Amino acid sequence: GFAGLGLSFFVTAVATALWMLVVVRLFSGAMQANIAIANAYVADITPPQDRAKRFGQLGAMFGIGFILGPVMGGLLGAIDIHYPFFAAGTLALVNLVYGYFVLPESLPPERRSRKFDWSHANPVGSLMLLKRYPQVFGLAAVIFLVNLAQYVYPSVFVLFADYRFQWKEDTVGWVLGLVGVLSVVVNALLIGPGVKRFGERAALLFGLGCGVLGFAICGVADAVAVFMLALPLCTLLAFAGPAAQALVTRQVDAAQQGRIQGTLTSLVSVAGIVGPATFAGSFGYFIGVDAPVQLPGAPFFIAALFLCVGMRVAWRRTRPAAAAAGETATEPP
Repeated sequence: GFAGLGLSFFVTAVATALWMLVVVRLFSGAMQANIAIANAYVADITPPQDRAKRFGQLGAMFGIGFILGPVMGGLLGAIDIHYPFFAAGTLALVNLVYGYFVLPESLPPERRSRKFDWSHANPVGSLMLLKRYPQVFGLAAVIFLVNLAQYVYPSVFVLFADYRFQWKEDTVGWVLGLVGVLSVVVNALLIGPGVKRFGERAALLFGLGCGVLGFAICGVADAVAVFMLALPLCTLLAFAGPAAQALVTRQVDAAQQGRIQGTLTSLVSVAGIVGPATFAGSFGYFIGVDAPVQLPGAPFFIAALFLCVGMRVAWRRTRPAAAAAGETATEPP
Protein backbone atom coordinates (compact mmCIF):
# COMPACT_ATOMS: atom_id res chain seq x y z
CA GLY A 1 0.00 0.00 0.00
CA PHE A 2 2.69 2.50 0.94
CA ALA A 3 4.76 1.54 -2.08
CA GLY A 4 1.82 2.28 -4.38
CA LEU A 5 1.02 5.50 -2.53
CA GLY A 6 4.60 6.77 -2.77
CA LEU A 7 4.82 5.92 -6.45
CA SER A 8 1.52 7.66 -7.19
CA PHE A 9 2.69 10.89 -5.54
CA PHE A 10 5.99 10.87 -7.42
CA VAL A 11 4.25 10.27 -10.75
CA THR A 12 1.76 13.03 -9.94
CA ALA A 13 4.63 15.41 -9.28
CA VAL A 14 6.09 14.89 -12.75
CA ALA A 15 2.82 14.31 -14.69
CA THR A 16 2.42 16.36 -17.86
CA ALA A 17 -1.06 15.23 -18.99
CA LEU A 18 -4.45 14.64 -17.41
CA TRP A 19 -4.55 10.98 -18.48
CA MET A 20 -1.41 10.35 -16.44
CA LEU A 21 -3.13 11.65 -13.31
CA VAL A 22 -6.19 9.48 -13.95
CA VAL A 23 -4.13 6.33 -14.51
CA VAL A 24 -1.95 6.84 -11.46
CA ARG A 25 -4.97 7.50 -9.23
CA LEU A 26 -6.60 4.27 -10.43
CA PHE A 27 -3.36 2.41 -9.78
CA SER A 28 -2.91 3.94 -6.34
CA GLY A 29 -6.53 3.35 -5.36
CA ALA A 30 -6.27 -0.32 -6.30
CA MET A 31 -3.31 -0.70 -3.93
CA GLN A 32 -4.70 1.25 -0.99
CA ALA A 33 -5.79 -0.99 1.87
CA ASN A 34 -3.73 0.79 4.51
CA ILE A 35 -6.65 2.01 6.62
CA ALA A 36 -8.29 -1.41 6.74
CA ILE A 37 -4.99 -3.06 7.62
CA ALA A 38 -4.26 -0.48 10.32
CA ASN A 39 -7.68 -1.11 11.89
CA ALA A 40 -7.14 -4.87 11.75
CA TYR A 41 -3.68 -4.45 13.32
CA VAL A 42 -5.20 -2.48 16.20
CA ALA A 43 -7.80 -5.21 16.71
CA ASP A 44 -5.05 -7.88 16.70
CA ILE A 45 -2.85 -6.28 19.35
CA THR A 46 -5.45 -4.65 21.63
CA PRO A 47 -7.66 -6.32 24.27
CA PRO A 48 -11.37 -6.03 23.38
CA GLN A 49 -12.14 -3.64 26.22
CA ASP A 50 -9.53 -1.13 24.97
CA ARG A 51 -10.23 -1.25 21.23
CA ALA A 52 -12.62 1.71 21.07
CA LYS A 53 -9.97 3.86 22.79
CA ARG A 54 -7.29 2.71 20.33
CA PHE A 55 -9.54 3.28 17.32
CA GLY A 56 -10.18 6.76 18.70
CA GLN A 57 -6.45 7.41 18.98
CA LEU A 58 -6.03 6.22 15.41
CA GLY A 59 -8.73 8.69 14.38
CA ALA A 60 -6.90 11.43 16.27
CA MET A 61 -3.77 10.75 14.22
CA PHE A 62 -5.82 11.14 11.05
CA GLY A 63 -7.18 14.40 12.44
CA ILE A 64 -3.68 15.73 13.10
CA GLY A 65 -2.71 14.73 9.58
CA PHE A 66 -5.66 16.63 8.15
CA ILE A 67 -4.57 19.70 10.11
CA LEU A 68 -0.87 19.58 9.25
CA GLY A 69 -1.17 18.22 5.70
CA PRO A 70 -2.89 21.24 4.11
CA VAL A 71 -0.54 23.61 5.91
CA MET A 72 2.56 21.77 4.70
CA GLY A 73 1.10 21.46 1.22
CA GLY A 74 0.29 25.14 1.09
CA LEU A 75 3.73 26.24 2.27
CA LEU A 76 5.59 23.91 -0.10
CA GLY A 77 3.22 24.64 -2.96
CA ALA A 78 3.90 28.34 -2.62
CA ILE A 79 7.56 27.59 -3.38
CA ASP A 80 6.94 25.11 -6.19
CA ILE A 81 3.73 23.34 -7.16
CA HIS A 82 5.57 20.00 -7.45
CA TYR A 83 7.09 20.03 -3.96
CA PRO A 84 4.00 18.88 -1.98
CA PHE A 85 3.79 15.68 -4.04
CA PHE A 86 7.48 14.91 -3.65
CA ALA A 87 7.15 15.49 0.12
CA ALA A 88 4.06 13.27 0.38
CA GLY A 89 5.74 10.51 -1.62
CA THR A 90 8.76 10.69 0.64
CA LEU A 91 6.58 10.37 3.76
CA ALA A 92 4.92 7.32 2.22
CA LEU A 93 8.31 5.71 1.65
CA VAL A 94 9.34 6.53 5.23
CA ASN A 95 6.24 4.63 6.38
CA LEU A 96 7.19 1.77 4.07
CA VAL A 97 10.68 1.51 5.58
CA TYR A 98 9.35 1.78 9.13
CA GLY A 99 6.72 -0.90 8.50
CA TYR A 100 9.17 -3.30 6.91
CA PHE A 101 12.09 -2.98 9.32
CA VAL A 102 10.49 -1.93 12.63
CA LEU A 103 6.80 -2.78 12.90
CA PRO A 104 6.31 -6.42 13.96
CA GLU A 105 3.69 -8.72 12.48
CA SER A 106 0.51 -8.51 14.56
CA LEU A 107 -0.43 -12.20 14.43
CA PRO A 108 1.74 -15.28 15.09
CA PRO A 109 1.52 -17.93 12.36
CA GLU A 110 -0.90 -20.13 14.30
CA ARG A 111 -3.49 -17.32 14.48
CA ARG A 112 -3.43 -16.37 10.80
CA SER A 113 -5.83 -17.56 8.10
CA ARG A 114 -4.85 -20.97 6.86
CA LYS A 115 -5.17 -20.01 3.21
CA PHE A 116 -5.80 -17.07 0.92
CA ASP A 117 -9.43 -17.25 -0.18
CA TRP A 118 -10.04 -15.80 -3.66
CA SER A 119 -13.80 -15.90 -3.08
CA HIS A 120 -13.41 -13.05 -0.61
CA ALA A 121 -10.73 -11.14 -2.51
CA ASN A 122 -13.26 -8.97 -4.32
CA PRO A 123 -15.85 -6.38 -3.24
CA VAL A 124 -18.86 -8.69 -3.62
CA GLY A 125 -17.16 -11.59 -1.87
CA SER A 126 -16.07 -9.39 1.01
CA LEU A 127 -19.61 -8.09 1.49
CA MET A 128 -20.98 -11.64 1.39
CA LEU A 129 -18.61 -12.43 4.26
CA LEU A 130 -20.83 -10.30 6.46
CA LYS A 131 -23.62 -12.86 6.11
CA ARG A 132 -21.56 -15.18 8.29
CA TYR A 133 -21.73 -12.62 11.08
CA PRO A 134 -25.36 -11.44 11.49
CA GLN A 135 -24.49 -9.09 14.35
CA VAL A 136 -21.70 -7.50 12.34
CA PHE A 137 -24.03 -6.94 9.38
CA GLY A 138 -26.12 -4.43 11.34
CA LEU A 139 -23.07 -2.67 12.76
CA ALA A 140 -21.58 -2.48 9.26
CA ALA A 141 -24.75 -0.69 8.14
CA VAL A 142 -24.28 1.79 10.99
CA ILE A 143 -20.65 2.42 10.03
CA PHE A 144 -21.76 2.97 6.42
CA LEU A 145 -24.44 5.49 7.45
CA VAL A 146 -22.05 7.36 9.77
CA ASN A 147 -19.47 7.75 7.02
CA LEU A 148 -22.16 8.63 4.49
CA ALA A 149 -23.45 11.42 6.74
CA GLN A 150 -19.95 12.79 7.32
CA TYR A 151 -19.49 13.35 3.58
CA VAL A 152 -21.71 16.39 3.99
CA TYR A 153 -18.56 18.28 5.06
CA PRO A 154 -16.37 17.86 1.96
CA SER A 155 -19.42 17.97 -0.32
CA VAL A 156 -21.12 21.24 0.64
CA PHE A 157 -19.44 22.91 3.62
CA VAL A 158 -17.65 25.55 1.53
CA LEU A 159 -20.68 26.12 -0.70
CA PHE A 160 -23.08 26.35 2.25
CA ALA A 161 -20.85 28.71 4.22
CA ASP A 162 -20.46 31.02 1.24
CA TYR A 163 -24.20 30.98 0.43
CA ARG A 164 -25.44 31.39 4.00
CA PHE A 165 -22.71 33.47 5.67
CA GLN A 166 -20.61 34.81 2.77
CA TRP A 167 -17.47 33.19 4.18
CA LYS A 168 -14.41 33.29 1.98
CA GLU A 169 -11.47 30.91 1.71
CA ASP A 170 -9.56 32.15 4.75
CA THR A 171 -12.57 31.98 7.09
CA VAL A 172 -13.53 28.52 5.86
CA GLY A 173 -9.94 27.39 6.37
CA TRP A 174 -9.86 28.58 9.96
CA VAL A 175 -13.23 27.04 10.80
CA LEU A 176 -12.28 23.69 9.27
CA GLY A 177 -9.01 23.88 11.18
CA LEU A 178 -11.02 24.35 14.38
CA VAL A 179 -13.13 21.32 13.47
CA GLY A 180 -9.92 19.34 13.02
CA VAL A 181 -8.64 20.42 16.44
CA LEU A 182 -11.95 19.47 18.08
CA SER A 183 -11.84 16.11 16.32
CA VAL A 184 -8.36 15.41 17.68
CA VAL A 185 -9.46 16.34 21.22
CA VAL A 186 -12.52 14.08 21.06
CA ASN A 187 -10.67 11.13 19.53
CA ALA A 188 -7.55 11.35 21.65
CA LEU A 189 -8.91 12.44 25.02
CA LEU A 190 -12.63 11.75 25.33
CA ILE A 191 -13.47 8.49 23.55
CA GLY A 192 -11.26 6.23 25.68
CA PRO A 193 -12.53 7.39 29.09
CA GLY A 194 -16.10 7.69 27.77
CA VAL A 195 -16.22 4.12 26.49
CA LYS A 196 -14.53 2.81 29.64
CA ARG A 197 -17.09 4.57 31.84
CA PHE A 198 -20.32 3.98 29.89
CA GLY A 199 -19.56 1.11 27.49
CA GLU A 200 -19.40 0.80 23.73
CA ARG A 201 -23.15 0.67 23.10
CA ALA A 202 -23.80 3.86 25.06
CA ALA A 203 -20.87 5.59 23.33
CA LEU A 204 -22.21 4.56 19.93
CA LEU A 205 -25.71 5.84 20.64
CA PHE A 206 -24.35 9.02 22.24
CA GLY A 207 -22.23 9.80 19.19
CA LEU A 208 -25.12 9.17 16.79
CA GLY A 209 -27.47 11.31 18.88
CA CYS A 210 -25.02 14.19 18.99
CA GLY A 211 -24.55 13.91 15.24
CA VAL A 212 -28.31 14.04 14.60
CA LEU A 213 -28.72 17.11 16.81
CA GLY A 214 -25.62 18.86 15.47
CA PHE A 215 -26.49 18.37 11.79
CA ALA A 216 -30.08 19.43 12.40
CA ILE A 217 -28.91 22.67 14.03
CA CYS A 218 -26.52 23.28 11.12
CA GLY A 219 -29.44 22.89 8.76
CA VAL A 220 -31.58 25.54 10.47
CA ALA A 221 -28.75 27.89 11.45
CA ASP A 222 -29.20 31.35 9.97
CA ALA A 223 -26.63 33.02 12.23
CA VAL A 224 -22.92 32.36 12.55
CA ALA A 225 -23.13 31.93 16.33
CA VAL A 226 -25.76 29.17 16.03
CA PHE A 227 -23.78 27.39 13.34
CA MET A 228 -20.58 27.54 15.39
CA LEU A 229 -22.36 26.16 18.46
CA ALA A 230 -23.49 23.17 16.39
CA LEU A 231 -19.98 22.20 15.30
CA PRO A 232 -18.85 20.76 18.67
CA LEU A 233 -21.98 18.58 18.68
CA CYS A 234 -21.16 17.39 15.17
CA THR A 235 -17.64 16.59 16.31
CA LEU A 236 -18.97 14.31 19.07
CA LEU A 237 -20.24 12.05 16.29
CA ALA A 238 -16.63 10.79 16.38
CA PHE A 239 -17.69 8.57 19.31
CA ALA A 240 -19.76 6.43 16.96
CA GLY A 241 -17.07 5.08 14.62
CA PRO A 242 -14.58 3.67 17.17
CA ALA A 243 -17.38 2.29 19.33
CA ALA A 244 -18.98 0.51 16.36
CA GLN A 245 -15.64 -0.85 15.19
CA ALA A 246 -14.85 -2.13 18.67
CA LEU A 247 -18.21 -3.92 18.78
CA VAL A 248 -17.48 -5.45 15.37
CA THR A 249 -14.10 -6.81 16.46
CA ARG A 250 -15.73 -8.58 19.41
CA GLN A 251 -17.88 -10.59 17.00
CA VAL A 252 -15.12 -11.70 14.61
CA ASP A 253 -12.43 -14.36 14.90
CA ALA A 254 -8.82 -13.19 15.00
CA ALA A 255 -8.02 -14.69 11.59
CA GLN A 256 -10.94 -12.76 10.02
CA GLN A 257 -10.16 -9.27 11.35
CA GLY A 258 -8.35 -8.16 8.21
CA ARG A 259 -11.15 -9.35 5.91
CA ILE A 260 -13.86 -7.70 7.98
CA GLN A 261 -11.95 -4.41 8.21
CA GLY A 262 -11.43 -4.55 4.45
CA THR A 263 -15.16 -5.03 4.00
CA LEU A 264 -15.91 -2.04 6.23
CA THR A 265 -13.46 0.06 4.24
CA SER A 266 -15.25 -1.01 1.06
CA LEU A 267 -18.49 0.30 2.53
CA VAL A 268 -16.77 3.60 3.38
CA SER A 269 -15.63 3.82 -0.24
CA VAL A 270 -19.22 3.30 -1.41
CA ALA A 271 -20.26 6.12 0.92
CA GLY A 272 -17.63 8.27 -0.79
CA ILE A 273 -19.40 7.66 -4.09
CA VAL A 274 -22.98 8.15 -2.90
CA GLY A 275 -22.42 10.98 -0.41
CA PRO A 276 -21.06 13.79 -2.60
CA ALA A 277 -23.72 13.26 -5.27
CA THR A 278 -26.49 13.20 -2.65
CA PHE A 279 -25.41 16.24 -0.68
CA ALA A 280 -24.17 18.45 -3.51
CA GLY A 281 -27.21 17.55 -5.61
CA SER A 282 -29.67 18.37 -2.83
CA PHE A 283 -27.90 21.64 -2.07
CA GLY A 284 -28.05 22.72 -5.70
CA TYR A 285 -31.71 21.77 -5.97
CA PHE A 286 -32.90 23.51 -2.82
CA ILE A 287 -31.22 26.82 -3.65
CA GLY A 288 -32.46 26.71 -7.25
CA VAL A 289 -35.37 28.70 -8.65
CA ASP A 290 -37.47 25.55 -9.16
CA ALA A 291 -37.21 24.38 -5.54
CA PRO A 292 -40.56 24.26 -3.68
CA VAL A 293 -38.83 25.96 -0.74
CA GLN A 294 -35.44 27.64 -0.36
CA LEU A 295 -33.60 25.30 1.99
CA PRO A 296 -29.80 25.53 1.75
CA GLY A 297 -29.51 23.44 4.90
CA ALA A 298 -31.15 20.44 3.18
CA PRO A 299 -27.88 18.43 2.97
CA PHE A 300 -27.46 18.67 6.73
CA PHE A 301 -31.04 17.51 7.29
CA ILE A 302 -30.39 14.53 5.00
CA ALA A 303 -27.20 13.73 6.95
CA ALA A 304 -29.20 13.90 10.19
CA LEU A 305 -31.78 11.53 8.67
CA PHE A 306 -29.07 9.01 7.77
CA LEU A 307 -27.86 9.11 11.36
CA CYS A 308 -31.41 8.66 12.67
CA VAL A 309 -31.67 5.46 10.65
CA GLY A 310 -28.24 4.41 11.93
CA MET A 311 -29.31 5.14 15.50
CA ARG A 312 -32.39 2.93 15.15
CA VAL A 313 -30.32 0.07 13.70
CA ALA A 314 -27.68 0.48 16.41
CA TRP A 315 -30.31 0.49 19.15
CA ARG A 316 -31.79 -2.80 17.94
CA ARG A 317 -28.57 -4.58 16.97
CA THR A 318 -26.62 -3.79 20.13
CA ARG A 319 -29.24 -4.80 22.67
CA PRO A 320 -27.88 -7.56 24.96
CA ALA A 321 -30.32 -10.13 23.56
CA ALA A 322 -29.40 -9.28 19.94
CA ALA A 323 -25.69 -9.36 20.75
CA ALA A 324 -26.02 -12.79 22.35
CA ALA A 325 -27.91 -14.08 19.31
CA GLY A 326 -25.18 -12.70 17.04
CA GLU A 327 -22.48 -14.46 18.99
CA THR A 328 -24.40 -17.73 18.82
CA ALA A 329 -24.81 -17.43 15.05
CA THR A 330 -21.15 -16.68 14.41
CA GLU A 331 -19.44 -19.39 12.36
CA PRO A 332 -15.79 -20.34 12.72
CA PRO A 333 -13.48 -19.48 9.75
